[in-house]
Amino acid sequence: MIETTERKVRVSLKLINKRPRCKAEVILERYPYRYTIAGTLDNGNPDYRLQKLHEWSNRYRDIYLFDNGMQFDIAIEDFEYTKWLDPDPKVSAYRHWD
Repeated sequence: MIETTERKVRVSLKLINKRPRCKAEVILERYPYRYTIAGTLDNGNPDYRLQKLHEWSNRYRDIYLFDNGMQFDIAIEDFEYTKWLDPDPKVSAYRHWD
């Protein structure tokens, strides 16, 4: 029983490692954010993502996966909405000045 589960794990790891990695196409870049399309989803729609530059590693990380293209377009047009989607508590959006 243990041999078969180990064999299944090895086979599944081989399949995961053989998946083709698609390079994200950058649509727009506004420091520290960039809007990308990372291939297509299982249902055939584009995979829209919001990425943020990590200060220490100088690499972009996904911070939000958009539900559809309309939401992606609104985030590109309205930078405050982009900041509102950012999970970092230090980023403030839609500030009201008294």
